[in-house]
Amino acid sequence: MNKHVLMPTYMKDFACIGSECEDSCCTGWQVTLDKKSYKEYKNIKHPQLSKSLQQGMKRNKSDATSSANYASFHLDQHGRCPMLNERNLCGIQLNLGEKMLSPTCKTYPRVVNLVDDTYEMSAKLSCPEVARLVLLNKEKMECEEAEVTLDPSWSMLSVLDTQNPKLAEKYFWNIRVFTIDVLQNRNWSIEERLVFLGLFIQKLEQLLAQNHIEHIPDLIHEYIDKMESSDIQASLDMIKGNVKMQMHIIMHFVSLRAKLGVSSERYVSIFSDMLSGFGLDQGDTIDVDLLEQQYLSNYTMYYEPFMSDHSYMLENYLVNHVFESMFPKSGDSLFSDYMLMAVIYMMVRIHLIGISGHYKGLNEEIVIKVVQSFNRVTMHSSNYLEMIKTYFKENEFDSLAHIVAILSTRVAE
Repeated sequence: MNKHVLMPTYMKDFACIGSECEDSCCTGWQVTLDKKSYKEYKNIKHPQLSKSLQQGMKRNKSDATSSANYASFHLDQHGRCPMLNERNLCGIQLNLGEKMLSPTCKTYPRVVNLVDDTYEMSAKLSCPEVARLVLLNKEKMECEEAEVTLDPSWSMLSVLDTQNPKLAEKYFWNIRVFTIDVLQNRNWSIEERLVFLGLFIQKLEQLLAQNHIEHIPDLIHEYIDKMESSDIQASLDMIKGNVKMQMHIIMHFVSLRAKLGVSSERYVSIFSDMLSGFGLDQGDTIDVDLLEQQYLSNYTMYYEPFMSDHSYMLENYLVNHVFESMFPKSGDSLFSDYMLMAVIYMMVRIHLIGISGHYKGLNEEIVIKVVQSFNRVTMHSSNYLEMIKTYFKENEFDSLAHIVAILSTRVAE
């Protein structure tokens, strides 16, 4: 069906590169099957596929009421989907056509949302080709409306109704546009943009708590004026980071990685490079003072010189996250959504700072690999994201003051 779809301009250039992909979405992930696809595959009579389909599918009896998560393909000993052939091409698509793919396989890496009567489509940066398209664009990310053929079997991630005058969603578009404007303000560092956005979100939550939804447009105008004021830069310049707290988070990464046992070889390699760059690959004992010295040295010598000319890469990463996740769609808390975005950015930065020490510098290829592989193991794992949120709450890092201290790279003298 043809629909008018709002989407980032990079979507016009996206096409799956199939067997040439360096991190196939058909390996390392459980491939879920809806009930309709499972029944169709069960009844297929095909000389090359029938046996693989019968042996490769497994019913999900722990979620018997779900038609979307009805079954899955059982990965082989190498973590590959049993439908992959020796050339890393899908046997179902090759022999039966794209129409026979399950909704999971048809949709990924696309993300389809619906805001009122407007369809939106973007893509996940866990896909290497999407990561390249998004991160290598030196211009500010833009969206446009185009007529697109939407496959009715594609999975819909979120649906939002902004017409209820009693809910903050009424100002969804206003808040979203302002958020993107802040993230694309290239007069500030990425960290300064996130801090300023946090100040706005905090004020916004106060209005919501007081049920003063009608004052949201005034708040946006107030912060637009602040963004254009010279006074705000002086305030941002005064903010200092807490390196000790950032070291605490690095050490938590090490234990979390061991606890989760991540299977992605691509991510394991960048994680190992990060440890090497921080000098944490020599044994089990961590000298916090030496770690702090290495962290600051890597940042000053390798990370900052590269990112000062390539900040658009992480800017685009954040803007794509805002569009894809429909930020600021009200959930438990707008601040919670903001905190998660800020923390994920900070986690990517820590990986890059560590890896920059390992390679004695950064380049575009390294940044793409880090962002893509990190997103693959985190943004598709609700368990990982919940563990991150729990860690920040248990350590009382979930206030704006703590988020600012973690984000800021300025060190108190």
